[in-house]
Amino acid sequence: IRQRECFVTVYVGSAIILGCEQSDKSGTYNMFWYQQKQGKGLELMATSLAVGDVKEEDKFRTIWKMLRPNATHSVLKRNASTVEDSAFYFCGSSTHSQK
Repeated sequence: IRQRECFVTVYVGSAIILGCEQSDKSGTYNMFWYQQKQGKGLELMATSLAVGDVKEEDKFRTIWKMLRPNATHSVLKRNASTVEDSAFYFCGSSTHSQK
């Protein structure tokens, strides 16, 4: 799996768009986005079990949007960033539905 951006710097109020690509095109993959704030563990943000089947976790649902345009790509978006968005963001994929 490959994330397009290694580091992203945005101004407060600007949009955040993060992309992720599954390089193995031979199977069907579930895709996940996680957030990790400084000194904290990974926190699941969103899950996609198939193209168009996306579920954001309650804490993130009104703020972040996960898009799954095709079987091998996912996008994590936020329209207006805040200082609290400073974190590491990780994309993951699996042939299993476990998070």
